[in-house]
Formats: sequence, C-alpha cells, structure tokens
Amino acid sequence: LAAADTPYEQVLMCDIRDVFFQLDPFQELAVSEGLGVALEPEHLTIGACEIHARWLSDECLTYQQERVLDSIANKSRSCAGTTIGTHEAVAAYCEIMQQEARRTVHAVSAEQARAFAGRITTFDGQQWWGWCNDQAMHNALLWSGRLEERFPVTLYSAEKSPLATVGTMKTLRMNAEGELLAGCAVGNSNEEDEE
Repeated sequence: LAAADTPYEQVLMCDIRDVFFQLDPFQELAVSEGLGVALEPEHLTIGACEIHARWLSDECLTYQQERVLDSIANKSRSCAGTTIGTHEAVAAYCEIMQQEARRTVHAVSAEQARAFAGRITTFDGQQWWGWCNDQAMHNALLWSGRLEERFPVTLYSAEKSPLATVGTMKTLRMNAEGELLAGCAVGNSNEEDEE
C-alpha cells in the first residue's frame, strides 16, 4: 500500500482458502470511510468459542496478563480474514496490527514453542518468541475501541449483511442456483428471499 503511486479507493484483505465471491465486494460493501469488518455468527461469542478463548489467553501471555478475554468474552467474533476499507484506513490498520504484534510478543521456552508446533512461534537463533494470533489481536483492538480511535469502523453481521463469515454458521440459505443468500440467516432456506 505504501508503494502505490495513487491511493486505491478501497482495499480488501481476505483469507484465500475459505472465501468466495458471488458479487463484487467493492460495489456491495462500498466502504467510503474507515474500515469494514466481518462479524462471525452471533450464536457463538468470543468467550464461548474454545478457539478464540485460547488465542486470547493461553496462547498470548500478554493478553492473559491483561485479562483481555474477560473484557471481550461477550462480544461477537470478528474475522480478521475479511477486512475492507479505504486505502488510508487499511494502511493504518496494518500499522496498528504490527504495533500490537510487537507489543504482545513474548519470550517462550523451547518446550512451549514445541507445544505450538511453530504456529505462533519463531526462533531468532538464541531465543524462541511467542506471537499472539492475528485474529486475537484484531478482536482485542476492535472491541477495546482502539481501531475506532483512528478511523470509523463498520460491522458487517454474518446474519444480516452481504459479507458472511460462515465457518460456524448453523444453517446456510441457498437459492435454486446454489448461491448463498445475503444474510445467511439461521433458519430454513427460502428461495423467494432476495439475494
């Protein structure tokens, strides 16, 4: 982003293995200010999700000491793997995430590093380092209000928006053409629903 000759109107950062597009996200979401983030299905909060809870406690010593999980346990999970915004906001988001990664990294023993099988650890030739998971940092920054200190943030609900993180969705609604229906609301499929 820093090397772009002219700023992009919008920038989308997304996972690659579990994201698909049915429509142009730049037209459908049309973020003209700040950042847009995807919320995961609301039936499973951060604290109720074993994986998110682990990322925010056992696997991040800094967050464990700061009791971050306790302060955001009742919030919806937000997927760092689907983030869209203006050029300026996404560049600022990347900078904030880098700062948070540097702030939360901590020394770990070789035994602790082996337990994580390299997922969130690095070795610099002398010391093993434990890194907090990007999704954990994303949620900690979002729900603490630190992102909104820099730019407006739009939340895209999995149940009600054209942006859906469906990994833990109880029911997916599809139309006759096999397209996922907007909102992915939990419930029965109804082909008459609008896309």
